[in-house]
Amino acid sequence: MPDPFRYGNCIGFRIAKLGLKTFDALHVACAISANANIFVTTDDTLLRKLKGHSDIIALPPADALAQVENWYEN
Repeated sequence: MPDPFRYGNCIGFRIAKLGLKTFDALHVACAISANANIFVTTDDTLLRKLKGHSDIIALPPADALAQVENWYEN
């Protein structure tokens, strides 16, 4: 299997530098590439490592639902 982090400028490589596991980094990189507004996860470690990241907002399910409901109300 080719190494998806071989190229230093790819999103996956930048995300992996945050200390994420390979598949977590790829999952987040896919969300960023797809222009997702919110990345929803129950993984507390992943939430902590993505906190304050400028490319995507990572939230637990309850907080993400509240945010989406707020978008629809406004």
